[in-house]
Amino acid sequence: MVTTFTRAVACAEHYGEVTRLWIKAWHEEEKGNYSQAIKIYKNALKAEKSLNEKHLRDCANTGTLARMKGAQSAYEFIKDKTKNSQNIAKANEISEKTFRKTIDEMDKLRPDLQNSCP
Repeated sequence: MVTTFTRAVACAEHYGEVTRLWIKAWHEEEKGNYSQAIKIYKNALKAEKSLNEKHLRDCANTGTLARMKGAQSAYEFIKDKTKNSQNIAKANEISEKTFRKTIDEMDKLRPDLQNSCP
């Protein structure tokens, strides 16, 4: 099974520092540290500016914004709950669903990026 994490590692040559930050944020999400993940995604938005190719910058931006929105949804879900494995798993599910929904919405706004990002 190819996970988002696995795909990001494979794309590291394209996105460089942004990939490292994505992976770091995902690790924080896995632990239920959504506020920390959001901070890291914000750093990834800054790191995108170092990408020379506009298409890659736009792809990275879309992915980062969608991941950050997912982490924000997970944070909202879990902020008033006990951080146990069951709630973290549910929050991660919410994050992933929000990410997918956001990507679908962004694809409608930017069809040139749909299925064209490494």
